[in-house]
Amino acid sequence: MWHVRGTRILAAGVLAIAAGLAVVVAPPASADDGVVVSVLSCANNGGSTSVPSGTPITVHHLGYAEGTRGLVQDFLLKQDTTLTVAGDTTTVYDVSGQWGDPQKIDRGFWLTDLPDQPIGLVLAAGQTVAITWNITFSQPVLVAYPPVGPTGDNGPDLLTQDGPATCLVTGS
Repeated sequence: MWHVRGTRILAAGVLAIAAGLAVVVAPPASADDGVVVSVLSCANNGGSTSVPSGTPITVHHLGYAEGTRGLVQDFLLKQDTTLTVAGDTTTVYDVSGQWGDPQKIDRGFWLTDLPDQPIGLVLAAGQTVAITWNITFSQPVLVAYPPVGPTGDNGPDLLTQDGPATCLVTGS
């Protein structure tokens, strides 16, 4: 997870890294699937990546995690999530209603995530596009994980925005 309060990756990012999912570009599941770009991982690791030209792009989001189911549900009620693809033209996708149900991952750790987003974009060699995730909130959202307190990055923090996180993708 990427927060405006600095560029720290909280529990969702740690979970993804531990699971081996925090790659900038993942290989396709099959020849027809194209390439998966994790915008948040890209943004936190230099902000740019390349993909094979002529390959369809699918965008991945790491997810959003909190310490309790109630905090995840509060996030879901207050969030407005957009995916913006800006190249020769700009397309903004409202994906606010696509977040999954809260899932208990571990004691004190609940996660919701978005399905991968096939954006129907194929880049030519040298062509670039900026892909941006942004989450804004209608009211501040509390972020907290056990143990909460001053000794770590477990909160509590109040957020009014989560992002934007941008990755510049170039066809190679």
